[in-house]
Amino acid sequence: MKRFLSATGAILLVLSAHGALANQHDESNQDHKPEGRDEIVVFGRAIQTPGLPPITAVSVIDRDEIERLNVISAADLLRERVGVDVRSVGGPGKQTSVFLRGSASDQVRVLIDGVPVGSTTTAAFDWPYLATHDIERIEVHRGPQSALYGSAAMGGVIQIFTKRAEPGIEGSLRGSFGSLGTRSAEVRLAGATESGLGATFSATHLTTNSVSAAFVDPAIDRDPETDPFRNTSVATTLTVPLGDGSVDFFYRRADAQTEIDGFGPADDETPEQFTVQNQFGADLKMPVTDDWTTRLLLSQNDNDLFGRDDDPTNMFALFNEFEIESTRRQVSWTNDVRLGSATLLSGADLEKDRVRSTSQVFGGGRTSLHESARRIGVFGLARHEGERFSIEAGARYEFNDRSDDEFTYQLAGNYTLFEGFDVVASYGTAFRAPDLNELYFPMFGNLALEPERSHGGDLGFRFVRDVGDAARLRAEVRGFHNSYEDLIIFTFVGGGFLNVDRARTSGVEANLRLDCENLWVDASYTFLDSRDNLGDPLRRRSRNTGRLSVGGSWRWLTAEAVLHVVGKSFDGAGRTNPLDSYVTADLNLSADVRENLKVGLNVRNVTDHGYQEAFGFSTLPRTVLLTAEVSF
Repeated sequence: MKRFLSATGAILLVLSAHGALANQHDESNQDHKPEGRDEIVVFGRAIQTPGLPPITAVSVIDRDEIERLNVISAADLLRERVGVDVRSVGGPGKQTSVFLRGSASDQVRVLIDGVPVGSTTTAAFDWPYLATHDIERIEVHRGPQSALYGSAAMGGVIQIFTKRAEPGIEGSLRGSFGSLGTRSAEVRLAGATESGLGATFSATHLTTNSVSAAFVDPAIDRDPETDPFRNTSVATTLTVPLGDGSVDFFYRRADAQTEIDGFGPADDETPEQFTVQNQFGADLKMPVTDDWTTRLLLSQNDNDLFGRDDDPTNMFALFNEFEIESTRRQVSWTNDVRLGSATLLSGADLEKDRVRSTSQVFGGGRTSLHESARRIGVFGLARHEGERFSIEAGARYEFNDRSDDEFTYQLAGNYTLFEGFDVVASYGTAFRAPDLNELYFPMFGNLALEPERSHGGDLGFRFVRDVGDAARLRAEVRGFHNSYEDLIIFTFVGGGFLNVDRARTSGVEANLRLDCENLWVDASYTFLDSRDNLGDPLRRRSRNTGRLSVGGSWRWLTAEAVLHVVGKSFDGAGRTNPLDSYVTADLNLSADVRENLKVGLNVRNVTDHGYQEAFGFSTLPRTVLLTAEVSF
């Protein structure tokens, strides 16, 4: 109780300070920008500080790179980035896990335009159904982030921002076709007036025959069945100006179908999964004064998943028969105040999760689940920018009606030793509240579960230096360590979900980029030492991963070669089910044929290398995709 009172009092003090801070603003410091800083814009929960780099570890994937890579799934944009490991159980449309600094995929918070997305039953986000055509940029925030983002932000946060309308009218039509029967069509329209009234609309339809999700030895079967995937998605926004502010009304939908393979995994023609995702809401941003902006976000994210298996001879078919309807509603209020070299962010949010599901059980019966959970959080964060030293501190208290309340905090700072060279450090705590499956699943749920908890930080340096008049070198190296406790596992022996596991992850992240006129080299490397409570490596976590991109632009042509390096890992307990290391290469070419016509060629896995990301599951062979886009 004492900890709760002190934490709540501190956060409410930050909330109540807004009015006073707004009136005490020192205009002489309004345009304060420490010299020698890289020009980058990074959006936190609401803080928007142009010209200042982040203190915590953040990577940004911009629109130019997204268009160059031209991948089917948004998760493919993240592969082998610094601190990131991506694993898929099959080809497009199959379950995909994104690990940050060795954390599990359900310990990574994902937001689209500030809206938390993902299943309320698994706490993880379904990456295969997110189309990439209207993504403006992706930010990967690594390290504990629960002080700002609440539950599940243990390994970090991935923020996805979509395109917005600019004054005037614009649009594009794009079509692609390639290997494995891959076809896609995309359309985007956007327009806005000078007064700020605007709208966007985008739609995409993708189909691919893909490959068999289960790995099939060519020596045994040279013609395995395929597991196709189709996805139709639409997104639209309407921006309405309100005085000096605006409100965005938004709606996104994905409707997908994919074939999967059976238990084992085993090559199977009958199991199918159908997914429908809907996301809608309103986002109000309003300046209260020149230095105080308030934001109110109301959203709902629906994630419905249905499984079917019509094979009466398969004793495991019942595992493929289910209906899961999950809903997450959120109300978030944030306030962003600037006072000279200081920025304050505070707010409160409410999230309510609900699930309705039915599934078959042995004996021909069915079991059902209909439950909900509610979380309320209050938080505050302050950032001070000095001439050579910057510091950031934040805290959150979260009330949970289904498990323990949690207090989390984070600290970060950087010190400029000399122009272009900063020493950076951060430390924080985080948690993940038990999801509805873990609490209530029939026969296996456990209402006594405590939240998963973690603490950790990093220490390193950031270097930015102009080389001559036309080149810039950027480098960042961070060593990190995270400890996890009360991890939730499932065991038949223990009767379901239990808090028993501990784990730790530590390692080094390094990223280097050289831009020289129209050429670039971008390299990243992550060393990860992950251990469970028995001292064994965590499943599907490679000790070494790396990515190298080399490319350039010349008038009408852009070319890029990307090398992916993934070290050995294990997909079973106690170093069982080993996954061999592998190296793959991609080639991306795009040409501006005319002012409004662009064509592209993308070759994945150029050497047609065979490898596995998950034991017993296939990956794609060499694939070729041709793209043409007309803009107006």
